Amino acid sequence: MFAGSMVRWCAGSMLALAATTAAFAQAPASPDQALKVRVEQRLTQMRARGIKAAVQGTSVTLSGSVASAGAKQDLINDILKVEGVKEIVSELNIGKAESDQKLAERVADQMRRSTYFTVFDDVEIGVDNGVVTLTGFVTQPIKSDDLAKRAAHVDGVQEFVNKLEVLPASLADDRLRSIIANTIYRDPIFSNYASQAIPPIHIIVRNSSVLLTGVVNSEVERRQAENIVRGISGIIGVQNALRVER
Repeated sequence: MFAGSMVRWCAGSMLALAATTAAFAQAPASPDQALKVRVEQRLTQMRARGIKAAVQGTSVTLSGSVASAGAKQDLINDILKVEGVKEIVSELNIGKAESDQKLAERVADQMRRSTYFTVFDDVEIGVDNGVVTLTGFVTQPIKSDDLAKRAAHVDGVQEFVNKLEVLPASLADDRLRSIIANTIYRDPIFSNYASQAIPPIHIIVRNSSVLLTGVVNSEVERRQAENIVRGISGIIGVQNALRVER
C-alpha cells in the first residue's frame, strides 16, 4: 500500500514538472535578453572576437580589446545600428604601440599609401602618448577623410585628432599648382626627384599665395626651388618652409 502510494506520487510530480518546464520554455525572452541576442549576433557577423556586451534597457556596454581608435569607433558605430540600441558605454581597451616614434612611422607609411595624397598636399603627424594629430593642408575633402581614416586605424592609435585644412576650390590655384610643379621638377637640379611616386617638394597654393614644404638635400636646392616659384607670373607671395635633410 505504501509502495503504491509512492509510485503514484512520483508520477504526479513528474507530470507537474514536465508541465512547468514546458511553460517556462514557452515564456518570451525579456527585452534585455532579446537585445543582447541581437547584439551578440552582430558581433559574430563582425568577427569581433573577445568583445563582450552587457545590456540594460537600450544601453549596451562593450568591453574587450581592439587594435586602434578607428577600430573602436567602427565597432561602436556598427552596434548602434542594431535595432533597439540607443546608447553605447565603452569599456574597450586599445593595445599600445612600442613607442610614439614607431607609431608615427606607421602612420606616415599609411599616408604614403593613400592614392589621394600628392605634392599639392602637406601633412604633419604629431604623436603624444598614442594620441595622433594630423595637421596641414589638402586640396579636397575626400583626401582629409581618407588620410584620417588611415591614421585612425593604425594599430596602437589611442585617440585621433584631424586638424587638416581643406584648401578652397579654385581653378586659378589649380592652374598655378600645375605650372609650379612642372617648372620645378623639369629643372635639372631636381631631376632626381621627378621620378619618385611622391616627390619631396610639396606645393601648397591658396588664393595665389604659395607655401613650399618638404625636404631637399641642400641649401642650394632650397633656394633654387624658391627662385623658380618667384619667377612664375600670377603668384602673390611665396613662403619657403623647405627643410634641408641633414
